Amino acid sequence: MRGALHDVANALTVLVGWATEARGEHATPEVTSHALRVIDRCARAARDLARRAMGAAVSDPEVDALEIIRDVVDAHLIEAQRAQVRICLEGATTGRVRASSSLAHSLSNLLLNALAYSPANETIRVSVTQTSAHISVIVADGGPGVAEARRGTIFEGTSSRPGGMGLGLIQARTFAREARGDVKLLPPVDGSGARFLLTWSRSDLVAAEDSAPMSRARPQILADVRVLLLEDDASVAEFVMAALEARGAGVVHVADEVAMSSVILKEFDAALVDLSPLGGDAPRVVERLRADAPSLPLVIVSGSVSAQPMEGVRAFRWVRKPFEVAELVEALNDVLRRAVVEF
Repeated sequence: MRGALHDVANALTVLVGWATEARGEHATPEVTSHALRVIDRCARAARDLARRAMGAAVSDPEVDALEIIRDVVDAHLIEAQRAQVRICLEGATTGRVRASSSLAHSLSNLLLNALAYSPANETIRVSVTQTSAHISVIVADGGPGVAEARRGTIFEGTSSRPGGMGLGLIQARTFAREARGDVKLLPPVDGSGARFLLTWSRSDLVAAEDSAPMSRARPQILADVRVLLLEDDASVAEFVMAALEARGAGVVHVADEVAMSSVILKEFDAALVDLSPLGGDAPRVVERLRADAPSLPLVIVSGSVSAQPMEGVRAFRWVRKPFEVAELVEALNDVLRRAVVEF
């Protein structure tokens, strides 16, 4: 999860940079239009990273590798400008790749690493070639390079940069290896700078059934469970729906109590209710739910530090904010088990 959050943060860093550019007083319509395209790509990338981390399936079509590489380089130009560093893209390829978004995330991590270590007025060179089996990308910066003592441990989650967590290189290599590629630290040239080689399998030479999965399939521990989700925050609702659906549940989302009144509660196996859109009046909500569906298992999410008692409610659980997906899943499974025994 730390790795996914790291890459989401990277995508948002690039997005914020282009948003600032688009709002600049000297931004032309062309610049604004281009910035919006980059922002759209980065926002979608961040969303897909979050969904993958929760185990949800994400479409990742076969794409021309050079198109992905150009987009990634282009997206990082604002960060490069801020660091007073140039990024130079060299070479070409006609190969196509699967797991295209993972290629973008892997290369983005390498570029941000290079930007972090490159002094002002240096050039980061991104060199692209292809072989009969792979697309190859070398990212070379003009920084201090990697000390000999760290060359064997650089992919183990350490960082020599103040504030660095060492996750970027781990993520870059993890994405590559999942796609039958790799990331390696190359020997230094002329004693300066760091050089990383990113390799990616060409999709026209890898059978679809042999492709490594983007993420491990989540156990379908909520298979065929029908859940009603009451949540007024669209972002939280998308997060919860993706997480529960990845575990086999079918989820119907309503944003408020009025919308909840339009669904047939007896069609659901459980209800997951956020108190925020209900003014925190849990007893009244529970009373209404019990009137329409007396045996409906219920999980209530609240930021309150003290749980309100639920007299006469058996298949019921509180979940505190902020919560983790595992807490929601465990609570749902608990009330579903108790409902079978108690009702």
